Amino acid sequence: MTRKNQSYIQYLDLSYAHEYVTDRCFINNKDEFLLKYMTNLKYINLSKCTRLSPTVIFLLVKHNAHGLHTLVLASCKISNDVLKWIGQANQHQLKFLNLENTMIRPCKAIDTSNHLESMLVDNSRNTAQLRYINLSFCTWVSSQTIENIARGLPKLEYVVLQWCNQIKLRTIIMMAKQLQFLNTIDVQHIDTIHDRKQLVRLFRSREGKATVDAQKGAQMIMSNIVDCQPFVLQKDMLMQHNLCRRRDSLRVKKKVMLLSLTNDCTCNSIN
Repeated sequence: MTRKNQSYIQYLDLSYAHEYVTDRCFINNKDEFLLKYMTNLKYINLSKCTRLSPTVIFLLVKHNAHGLHTLVLASCKISNDVLKWIGQANQHQLKFLNLENTMIRPCKAIDTSNHLESMLVDNSRNTAQLRYINLSFCTWVSSQTIENIARGLPKLEYVVLQWCNQIKLRTIIMMAKQLQFLNTIDVQHIDTIHDRKQLVRLFRSREGKATVDAQKGAQMIMSNIVDCQPFVLQKDMLMQHNLCRRRDSLRVKKKVMLLSLTNDCTCNSIN
């Protein structure tokens, strides 16, 4: 591919051919990076490209950090150098980041924590652009990781933390309070959240500003509930205790039941 043709490409999605993607697709026998003129990418999807080394991912992100909008690295092996350039992209136009099930090398053990210091530079808070981050199945995510994200990515609107079992509930509540633009936290399958009272604490910590996805017996979304008193979440129903002064809705995603909350706190369910 010529230098000119490389410069025209803005969308790179190799996820559908992931089993064939190796370092040799990007580096020749002289160890030269073949796509060094592909510097205008706005979208990179390397999901499930498990045969790619962190070196190739580093070069792709580095060459496109100034204009990258979406980066999907689900199930990839990355490094702190990759995270550093993701941090650089975050200072420009990066809005969507998927690090689901990634492994950060080098690591001593599969659950060795990484606090994303190389990605979250202290003086970059005011220029951070990221709106969406997915850390599902990342065994390296700890409470300290979440605290750093809450401080370093103030514009986040959507956070996915499924199966991140090293995170403590108080850390999730702290993040929900600190991120003023946060709309949704997906906390499905987190061992720390194991009863209804903990969900109530998380809902109330946002004071009606966030949507929370959770699954313990039922999957649930709560939208813009304002000035609510505690409620009880059961497997097949929601019971309401003195809820709500204004109209909003709850949606339960396991057996889908819609509960309309009206101004006089009456409710109608739809099976």
